[in-house]
Amino acid sequence: MHFDRAPVPSPTAFLQAILVALLIPGISALVPILGALQMTLVEYLNSGRAAGINVTIRESKNMRLAPLIMGATIASVYGIFIYYVMPKALFSGDTALLMDVILVIFVGYFLGLTILALNL
Repeated sequence: MHFDRAPVPSPTAFLQAILVALLIPGISALVPILGALQMTLVEYLNSGRAAGINVTIRESKNMRLAPLIMGATIASVYGIFIYYVMPKALFSGDTALLMDVILVIFVGYFLGLTILALNL
């Protein structure tokens, strides 16, 4: 396959890229600005403050330690796996081991997001 085109973009492609590069951030910056202009300065500055926070501390004498120990163990093994096995896979050039490490990282992300979603 042979192409007779130059690797330099055409002037219209260059202008379209500049237009898109300026238009999208400009619109995304205008939305919060227009929302802020609808409020007074006092309302805008106090909107992030909560009216009050209630904190209750319960002391549980029957606290189960097994889930805490299991979670700490899983997190430790996960950290050791990433900080020991991943550099080993990179330095040795073992792509299969590197793909396994990346798979474990993704599975860890998905499990963490699932736990986060279930707790919200």
